[in-house]
Amino acid sequence: MTKNDIIVDGKIKRFSFYRIVEHQLNMFAFAILVVTGLSQKFHDYNLSQWIILNLGGVDSVRLIH
Repeated sequence: MTKNDIIVDGKIKRFSFYRIVEHQLNMFAFAILVVTGLSQKFHDYNLSQWIILNLGGVDSVRLIH
């Protein structure tokens, strides 16, 4: 970034559009991994069973994870 790219409309631009999208995709992927991983680890809980059933069963959850 050049100095002219840093300040836009009087605000400091910290990240480019592509870095913001990349960050959001990483957060989404992490959330999916957390949901599918914890539902497999704690499969005895009702919430975990609900997640597994709604995602198509344990094989689908393992494929997603």
